[in-house]
Amino acid sequence: MASLMQRLGILHPSRRRLLAWLEHDDGVASNAGDLDAVNDHVEQCERCATRLEDLSSGADEPAEFAEELGAALRQVYEPPPGINDRVMKKIDERERADREISLFLGLFAIATDTADLMLPDDSPGSNNGGDRRNREEET
Repeated sequence: MASLMQRLGILHPSRRRLLAWLEHDDGVASNAGDLDAVNDHVEQCERCATRLEDLSSGADEPAEFAEELGAALRQVYEPPPGINDRVMKKIDERERADREISLFLGLFAIATDTADLMLPDDSPGSNNGGDRRNREEET
């Protein structure tokens, strides 16, 4: 596996393998060749060398990182104070505006309804227009 990692040059040792390399823990590393492979990789890879420095200084502790990330996310995604009241106020304003528009447009409907009732229908096939023509022909 070490030779494959060296040949491809794209695989980086896992966090666990880097920690084992730092501690020289033979129980985690499968063999001495594994530690040698990590050593060779770290000598050639700046990313892994930097990561080793972070691991050795304790800056890469998962608990600390998770705690810092959680605090940052809570700060960023915390709703602004009074958001519920402002949202409910906007909803009420919108409902009132909708009712006012319906009332205003309803006033125009009164005029068209009145005109429909008072004026006869002159469309073809209606009885009102035919009766008027019949009366005009008789006179």
